Amino acid sequence: MREEEVSWVGLKVGNYLIDSLVNDGPFSWVYRGTDLNGGPDAAFKVAKPKESLEINGGDVIQRTQATTIFEGGVADVLPDARDILLSHYDKMQECHHPALIAINSIVDEPDMCFLQMEFLDGLTLRDVITAEVSIATFIEIACHLDELSKTTFEYHGDLRPDNILITESGIKLADSGYFGILNCEEGPDLDCVVTNGFYYPCLEPNDRMAFGIMLWEAAVKSHPLQYQQPSQIIGDSLEEWISAYEEMGQYFLSPLRNIKRPSDINPDLDPAVEAIIFQAMGLKLADTGLIERDQDEVGFQELIASLNKIQDLKL
Repeated sequence: MREEEVSWVGLKVGNYLIDSLVNDGPFSWVYRGTDLNGGPDAAFKVAKPKESLEINGGDVIQRTQATTIFEGGVADVLPDARDILLSHYDKMQECHHPALIAINSIVDEPDMCFLQMEFLDGLTLRDVITAEVSIATFIEIACHLDELSKTTFEYHGDLRPDNILITESGIKLADSGYFGILNCEEGPDLDCVVTNGFYYPCLEPNDRMAFGIMLWEAAVKSHPLQYQQPSQIIGDSLEEWISAYEEMGQYFLSPLRNIKRPSDINPDLDPAVEAIIFQAMGLKLADTGLIERDQDEVGFQELIASLNKIQDLKL
């Protein structure tokens, strides 16, 4: 069953009339509802029924997917969308932060599960990342992530330009990822990762690396995991890091073998920006000119301090 067959557009939910579909995600739909009493609009995030879920194709890197990790590899799975929505609700209820989209209520019934949330107008970082983005925007994102890491929220887990909203009231973070046990079509209680392999190639909730990848995209207008030709500038420690994941049957990190220096792609790039990108991604430029794995991983406070020194720059 496809979305158009189960569309909520035109339905009345409480005091709200559902007037449009605003996002069609892999596991849920998000609709806008107009308050018939004149109040602010609301967003309704609806778990997709099993018939409306799709497993992505066979690419090594996929923009959105759910996988289960087992000894020797990973496999695509079809998780219960209701489980994902409920886990998101539980995580959000334990943490109240101005950067998180507020959830007003939840309805969990046998034939449906949905969240009623605040509706926000604004652009996503994806909308603006191909044009000009300020370093100040990334400082605000990093500050939110640093604060959230010290709460029960701990990590976002699906940080990517599509999930970052730029609103009049500041940056808002949407749709956190999930790392844990889920019921799936392939079996109950599977150890799953529900996130984006383009931003979490280690299949770990490493928001810092995802942040570095987004900064890369803003700086050079391309993604570090999409280059096709093998690089001549990766060092032994980076090769060993990639190979270690491949030995576990995980190949999301493998495209880093084709990595280029951001300054080779954008010669106008400030050297300080390139250094911060590498720092966030857990990489470094060695004295030999090779890109190596940096074992001294930094936290968001160190990244914020570095970004503050160049806060007036635009990418």
